[in-house]
Amino acid sequence: MTNLNSNPFPLFLTYEEVVAYLPDAPLDDMLRIGRHRILPIRVLAPDLGFDEIHEAIHLTERENVDALRTADGELRFEYACTQLEVILTLAEEQGVRAWDVVAYIAQQVFPELTESA
Repeated sequence: MTNLNSNPFPLFLTYEEVVAYLPDAPLDDMLRIGRHRILPIRVLAPDLGFDEIHEAIHLTERENVDALRTADGELRFEYACTQLEVILTLAEEQGVRAWDVVAYIAQQVFPELTESA
């Protein structure tokens, strides 16, 4: 399978991260998923390619790296404890696997990866 990006980047930032570290970020563009508010990474890097996003935005305290298979290839992403907490909480609230939550968030952030040709 082809990698869409060689360097991982976060799919989203939490509301708390945005308020603490990016006070000028557009809060109107946040998504509400369950009881959480997240800022899709595409909002902060609307015109960048997948590899360019990592150069502009990456986590300093990375917890883990994983990849999500899409029709176009594998999308590598990273997450820290704050993102993992959101993912696990949403999975528990919805009664689904954490992986399903990640796939849903990725679909919201990059809908072009799941659009049919």
